[in-house]
Amino acid sequence: LPVCEPHRESTFDILDRAALRNTLTGCATLVNCACTRYTQNDFRVNTVGALVAAEEAIGSGVKRIVTTGPQVITLEPYTGFHHDHDVAIDAPGRPGCNPYGLSKHIGQELVRVLCEHSDTQGITLLFNGLATPDSIHKIDYMTSFADAARAIRAAVEADATGITYTALHIPAPMPHGHFRLDRIKDVLDWMPEDPLPSIWRTDI
Repeated sequence: LPVCEPHRESTFDILDRAALRNTLTGCATLVNCACTRYTQNDFRVNTVGALVAAEEAIGSGVKRIVTTGPQVITLEPYTGFHHDHDVAIDAPGRPGCNPYGLSKHIGQELVRVLCEHSDTQGITLLFNGLATPDSIHKIDYMTSFADAARAIRAAVEADATGITYTALHIPAPMPHGHFRLDRIKDVLDWMPEDPLPSIWRTDI
């Protein structure tokens, strides 16, 4: 789709430092949604790409890096929190041996370390899958497309005073009690809005 003014669009490899530097000049925030899944490029894009983008952002004076990725608590059996309740929204990810999950998790950890050694904030938003309110899925921790967009916007605009780096799971506000959502409110001053009832409710 065309990008309307005042926005501008450019396409380049995430490892192209010169292109990144040119794009980031004058920017206050970097939103990194770059991703490949289960390909030979996973570590190149998700790990090295996250590192290069963060390095160039910090070098360009960007004050906040927003990164997106997969939740890594149910990707492998026996390593996650799938059967737990009241899981903290910033619970550490457990990617297990999943190569895609590992590549994103390591990339996010590299961003965390860079943020801790600079004056740039880092906020990572973790999603399991995206759905429309009337979708029917058999997996937990879904998020609506609209809430994903709202979460990214909130991460860009939030005050987040005192935060050096944080990773937040962004699930729909479902009643099963797996996640506590209070940390999202504390950091982003926003809460997921779409409960996605078709995933957890059955009409009898």
